[in-house]
Amino acid sequence: MKQFFRIQWAMLLLLAISQLTACKKDKEDDVIASFTYKVDEADFRKVAFKSYANAIKEAPEIMWDFGDNTTLSGETEPVHTYQAEGVYTVTLTATASNGAKDVFTVQLVIADPDVELAKLVGATEKTWKLLRDVSTGRYPLEVGPANFSSIWWAMGRQNDELANRPCMLNDEWIFRRGGVMEFDSKGDYWAEGGVFFPSN
Repeated sequence: MKQFFRIQWAMLLLLAISQLTACKKDKEDDVIASFTYKVDEADFRKVAFKSYANAIKEAPEIMWDFGDNTTLSGETEPVHTYQAEGVYTVTLTATASNGAKDVFTVQLVIADPDVELAKLVGATEKTWKLLRDVSTGRYPLEVGPANFSSIWWAMGRQNDELANRPCMLNDEWIFRRGGVMEFDSKGDYWAEGGVFFPSN
């Protein structure tokens, strides 16, 4: 029984020593710079940043460099609008009260996610009309095979359709970002004879 208690005390002593030597406090960094960002859904040039910079004793002083040679910012959650597409190096510098610094850098790509849409709507909206000048061999309305190898019929090609249907040529299609299209007939329309009764 004495042997059992000696072993038990020895185990407790060994456990206590291991706990004391294993519990060393890890060295903490004086300051850590970190941030996230989100590109605006309506304007891809507008970016909202959020600092997660932290220091041991108190919030550090922060400074943003957005990488486009604009004025630096000390805000915690700045919103910055870039003037042009491109790749920008965004840097957040955090400085603790003891002078310790940490720098966090991200390469930010500013690019229009809707490049093809921009061809249709421009920056915000674009107005389209049927082609009026047929001297280039292109016509407002063409009928032909899907591979465009020939034209079977075209409005204004060897016919007077441009003169007969001028009301079609003043129609406007206005395309806007957000998937909106507005049709403006300018108050007139064309109908083939026999569509309405009487046909005049």
